Amino acid sequence: MKRKTEEKEMETAASTSSSRDDGSGSGYEVFLSFRGPDTRLTMADCLYNGLIRAGIRAFKDNEELRFGEEIKGGLLQAINDSRIYVPIFSKDYASSKWCLLELAHIVELARANDEKVILPIFYDVDADDVKLKTKLYWEALRKHKSEYGKDLAKKWKKALREVARIRGRNLKDHGLYKLTNLMVEEVSNLLWTRQTDMSNHLVEIKDRMDHIMKLLDVGAFDVRFIVIHGMGGIGKTTLAEAKVLVVLDDIDNWDQIMRLAGEPNWFGGGSRIIITTRNIEFLVKEGEDDNLPISNSGQFSFYDMPKMNSHDALQLFYERALGRAKPPPSYMDITKKLVNALGGLPLALNVIGSTLRGKCRRTWKDTLCKLKKVMNEDVKKKLMISYEVLEINQRQIFLDIAYFCFNKEKTTAVTYWDAIFGYPTEIEVNILKRMSLIKISYDNKLWMHDQLRDLGSSIVHPESGEIHMKGSRLWSPKDSFRVVQTETGTRDIVMLNLGTPDPNKTYIFKHKQFVHLVNLEKLILRWVRLRKIDKSVGNLQHLDYLEIKSEAIESPLETIGSLKSLTVLRIERTPSRKPHSIGNLAKVKSLILPRKELQKLPDSIRQLDSLLELDVRYLKISKLPQSIGNLERLKVLRIQNSYLEKLPYSIGRLQSLIELDLRESRIGSLPDCIGNLKKLKLLNLHYCCISELPKTIGMLENLEELDACSEQLVGEIPSEIGALSSLKYLYLCNGHFSGLPTTINRLTNLQILNLLFCDSIQQLPKLPKSLIFLRLRSNSLTIIPNCSNLTNLVDLEIIGYSIEEPNIEGIMRLPALERLTLRVGKMALPPTDFSSLSQLQSLRINYAKPQSLIGLPSSLQNLSLCDVQSPIDWLVFSNLENLLKLSINRYLLREIRFKVLGELRKFNELEMVGCPLLKTLPVLPCLKEIQCLSLFRLPQLIEIQGLGELKSMQNLSIRSCNSIKRLNEYDLSNLQNLKSLRFY
Repeated sequence: MKRKTEEKEMETAASTSSSRDDGSGSGYEVFLSFRGPDTRLTMADCLYNGLIRAGIRAFKDNEELRFGEEIKGGLLQAINDSRIYVPIFSKDYASSKWCLLELAHIVELARANDEKVILPIFYDVDADDVKLKTKLYWEALRKHKSEYGKDLAKKWKKALREVARIRGRNLKDHGLYKLTNLMVEEVSNLLWTRQTDMSNHLVEIKDRMDHIMKLLDVGAFDVRFIVIHGMGGIGKTTLAEAKVLVVLDDIDNWDQIMRLAGEPNWFGGGSRIIITTRNIEFLVKEGEDDNLPISNSGQFSFYDMPKMNSHDALQLFYERALGRAKPPPSYMDITKKLVNALGGLPLALNVIGSTLRGKCRRTWKDTLCKLKKVMNEDVKKKLMISYEVLEINQRQIFLDIAYFCFNKEKTTAVTYWDAIFGYPTEIEVNILKRMSLIKISYDNKLWMHDQLRDLGSSIVHPESGEIHMKGSRLWSPKDSFRVVQTETGTRDIVMLNLGTPDPNKTYIFKHKQFVHLVNLEKLILRWVRLRKIDKSVGNLQHLDYLEIKSEAIESPLETIGSLKSLTVLRIERTPSRKPHSIGNLAKVKSLILPRKELQKLPDSIRQLDSLLELDVRYLKISKLPQSIGNLERLKVLRIQNSYLEKLPYSIGRLQSLIELDLRESRIGSLPDCIGNLKKLKLLNLHYCCISELPKTIGMLENLEELDACSEQLVGEIPSEIGALSSLKYLYLCNGHFSGLPTTINRLTNLQILNLLFCDSIQQLPKLPKSLIFLRLRSNSLTIIPNCSNLTNLVDLEIIGYSIEEPNIEGIMRLPALERLTLRVGKMALPPTDFSSLSQLQSLRINYAKPQSLIGLPSSLQNLSLCDVQSPIDWLVFSNLENLLKLSINRYLLREIRFKVLGELRKFNELEMVGCPLLKTLPVLPCLKEIQCLSLFRLPQLIEIQGLGELKSMQNLSIRSCNSIKRLNEYDLSNLQNLKSLRFY
């Protein structure tokens, strides 16, 4: 009876003497373990009140009021709930059995759960006292042994020693006030409980606003319409909240504009109207360039809302989910995974972030797991608005891109859709692009935002249906394999992406497994050890797409000629037997044949009158048949990496050809008839053996891209190249020609000119104003090109080692420049203020003398200094509020002292390469918050001073730093967030 009374009194004391839960439903976060008479009115009280003021739920118990022999009730619950434990070791701490009971239980919890943290304080003792290396705690433990037994005393000794090995804080090093503040700060950093009102905070839209403000041009007196377009949820409305006369949000037709804003003459001079839309289709005139939105009035300017970069996406999520600008270390990894899963879409970041606010880490993990399988409903509803207005064929193309055309060449996909729908589908692709549902990458590949791909998946695979049968497209190889193996396929299925669960097993698919798939349109057998396909597959009369990629297959499909609806046939990695019945495929539009194995094209290929695409890359064929000229509808011909040495003259008859890819072939010259290919848009001669370009190349009036990068190109570039009025991209890297013809200035549509490693070029003629990308690297370059007329230039790289007097005045007047590399051997640049380049994000320059660099723009994100021969003037860095990464290449001094970097809010990465004299690298205090440190070829480096203090470090790379034999284990153990270590 007495024992029950004592337990009840213990629970009552624990509940009445502790700080209470705030009613939020969450338990305690911090547990203070201390000896009351020693520290209750000093350290324990100060720390407890400091934590409460910081909004942290702390438990401070009164151990003198406890009864009984065990930890129970509210006390036990408080210890179990807490994530952080602060034992305050004082002289009489070990004399209290309750303190030791608490400590032993805390150690057990911390061993079992990595998320629980112990932060010891040494009040008036040292770590050695707690490790039992002195007599201070021994006498108390001797008494405990005689009173409570040998086993319990042994357990307490072990707990004391284990906690004493944790790096803690000592009162004598700081004083009471400072130590309290340090502890509160450390605990706050480990928790996410601080509630900062950031719900209306706009994350990093400054760069985008700068673009909008340029378009607004508020100083001008005309009337302007600014169209901000992008996919749903990407932040158009947020960006539009500027000080303008009118904002028209989510507009989707011209009548809405006319009713709300009418004509420009409705407004006074200087008026600005911002329009946000997902779809600019209604603003494009019929017959205009498909890639450029052209408004019905000259007053319109367009801004394509870019995808949020990873840094800004993380910042937005931090603030929505945690209410702070930086997560605690234990949340760093899960946060990045969530942001990646959401594709950086602001809408999704807001919705999911707000949902997770105040939730435990387990809920975050569960949410991540769910997001990988099921799309969030609120995000889905927002994105479905765009999908639901699509016509049926546009929906089909959207789903195709989401599933099996993502990151595929647009030309190939369009060829397939042309065949399927029976009309030119380029117009549908452009509509999807203008509706911000897809993008076309710089290399002409189809791209779609991750969240839109998830939307496609949720449409095709609704949550109902155990195996997603109702969606009719089985994109999951696992689901497809199960359907075929269990013979449960139905007429509802139109696509199978058939994989195998074990890549090392060989499989044979039989007749009865396909018998019910009568409406199958697309069959993909990719990366499987497939030995044989039953001939019954030839009965799939609706099959229009067949892809087989298997090294184990015994022979191609015998009944392939029976697939009368087949428009795309892709057979790769198969044995050398040719599919003889290929000539029977009257409807086939796209033919991709095996790689490497075939040495001759099948004779029946001449019968493929409908063929639009022929891909024979990597084959061992040495010549093409003359009959290839019969393929008059052919649009795409790829002969990459082949043994082909010359083209047949009949190639000139391919009047429909749009793309000709000959890269890395053995072709030594182009026939003059190449000029007959009037529709050709892409000619790829990358690293083939051609020594000069024919003059007839100037006849290719529709050519948009020419890649002739090759060391074999020794002949001068013909002046006829100036007749290529449609040319946008010109790549001539590694060539040995001495320069470009003056006619290059006639290429008024040229956007990209790449002349890297053209070491015979001494100077360039005047270049066309249309250029946005120029790269020139030549050992013979004597004069920096005059770029003053290149006002559209975004990316500029000039590297030359024979330049005597670098004149960069014209470069400093380029208003759109975002990336600049300027290296003129080891010479010092003239005193230069780069701050005039207000859009500059990346800069790589020589740094022979500090006086060469007198100013940098605040927009800079990446800075690389090369050939550093004098101490760096760090004051120039003080305004770089957006700097993320600093690279220092060939630092030629014996020591370095970092300054200012610690004050730059976003700075998180340092790279040092080729520093032959540097012996020590002091990383404190300026580099304390960096996440990535890369050191390469620092042969004399022996010490990284303060490495163990880099608590935020995630990636550490130390390579070819041969004087560092090993890394300090203590330093590495302190790098709690380290994910990647490369040391060799």
